Formats: sequence, C-alpha cells, structure tokens
Amino acid sequence: QELKAQLATVEAKIREAVARRPEIAPDGWIALGLAGDPASGETLLGRLGGSWDLKTQWPEYLAVCQGLRLLSGKDLLPGFDPDEADAAALAAFAGCWRSLWAESAKTFVPGARFRRGEPVSPTVLARDLKWDGHPRRDLCHLEMVVRYRCPVRFDAGALFDAHRRAAAEVAAWASRVERDFKPGQYYYHAKNST
Repeated sequence: QELKAQLATVEAKIREAVARRPEIAPDGWIALGLAGDPASGETLLGRLGGSWDLKTQWPEYLAVCQGLRLLSGKDLLPGFDPDEADAAALAAFAGCWRSLWAESAKTFVPGARFRRGEPVSPTVLARDLKWDGHPRRDLCHLEMVVRYRCPVRFDAGALFDAHRRAAAEVAAWASRVERDFKPGQYYYHAKNST
C-alpha cells in the first residue's frame, strides 16, 4: 500500500511538472504510461482531447499517444499530417482513443499495474522490451532491474544483433522467474510491495 501511495504521489508530481515545464512534457506523458496505473489513462485522454498547436507540439502529442499505447496495448497513432490536421481531425482521433480506452478499461483490475494491456510481470516486460514501437526500451529494462532484479545487461542503443541477443537472454530469464511473481503487483528488488 505504501508503494502504491508513493506511485500516486509520483504520478501527481509528473502531472504538475508537465504543467509547469512544458519542455519535459513528452517524457512525462510516456512516464505516465510506463507507470502502469490505469487511472493515468484518464489524464492522458484528457490531454489528448485538449487544445493543440501541432506545428510546435507534435512531439508532445505523439508522447501522449505513446503513453496510452504503453498502458493499454492498443496501437493507434495519428494518421494525419501535423501541418494539415484541423480541430475536427484531432477530435475524431481523441474519440477513437476514448473508444479504445473504454474497451481496455474492462480488463483492468483495480490496484494492478499494466503494460500494453496486460498485468505487469517479468515476461510481459520482456515482450515489451522487444516491441518494435517502444519509445523507451532503456526504461523498460531499468524497470526489470529495479522491480525484479533482472541480472541481464541490456543496452538499448546497441547494434541490432547485440540488441536481439540481449533481448532473448532477458526473455529466457523472465520465463525462468515468472512463477515467482504475481502479475500486476508492485515489486521492488523482487519483494512484493503491495
């Protein structure tokens, strides 16, 4: 419970920091998705449905979409040119996300953490690490180290072959330890912090 309260505090601070310092917004929105709390989905949807100047805010707009993708597992990215999108296109896209979110929300269990629509566990994070659309593999691996004590080294910036080998080693490790962890629970250094 203490860790959940701390995570809620961190998420609130992320929201506040993004409001105060717009230049950190892209990483803040992605961080909300990585945190895995379904309650963050409403924050992300609220921002997606807000006012945008895509000529200057395109990276932030995409980061909000990535946060939703990381949390829900739905792979919806804007299919419009940021220079040509009008308010109607933005509203329609936000509406699509709202519909997808409503569908995803049915599977969320209160108090659990999620990644790409599944309760977080070592194997879910190992799959996430290999996901082609992942905006921050480095943070995914760091989460595996901090939460589950993953001993495998992973360099997100490595060449493709080294990256592929390391991801396979992480996946093998995750399948060996998966039974030691309850999916969706909060862990810190392999200890349940729920």
